[in-house]
Amino acid sequence: MRRALMLSMLLFFGCSKKEENKVDQLTGTNITQASAPGESKENPLLYGQSLTIPEGWTITITGYDSDAWPAIQAENIYNTAPASGYKYIMVKVKISNASAQSPSNPWPDLNLRLVGSENVEYKSFDTSNVLPGKFPDGDLYTGGMAEGNIDFQVKQGETGLILFSRFSSDQTKWRYFKCN
Repeated sequence: MRRALMLSMLLFFGCSKKEENKVDQLTGTNITQASAPGESKENPLLYGQSLTIPEGWTITITGYDSDAWPAIQAENIYNTAPASGYKYIMVKVKISNASAQSPSNPWPDLNLRLVGSENVEYKSFDTSNVLPGKFPDGDLYTGGMAEGNIDFQVKQGETGLILFSRFSSDQTKWRYFKCN
């Protein structure tokens, strides 16, 4: 009897793919479409994996320091200590130019940001520290690669930090990377 009821429901509601629908026809609940890894904050690319953004830059997180102040302070005694209730983290990124544009500077396209458990957006250009192994500034030719550290000042207690490339005003094009 139960099997017949299920079969009847399938025939009544149809067996065809309707992935574009946002509401489940049986329950009336919203269906969230699964995003590919790296395409949403909820499904960031895992640490160490690479992803090429639409502008032609391949990004990989290759290092992460959740308490970077000792290393930043040791690099230059004039670096500014984090504000009260905040800390510095460093993210080591590797960026390759996979586009046909050569030479090109990655920073205007990448616009790297950080977000965590408190849903606050942090910008790397909010700090001006001299970093150990700082990411080099300059153009990359097609096939060129650079690797180095960028830093962020984040609230103490932030967890689940995700680096994202906010290179477009269209959020569907942003790409997300798990920091650790």
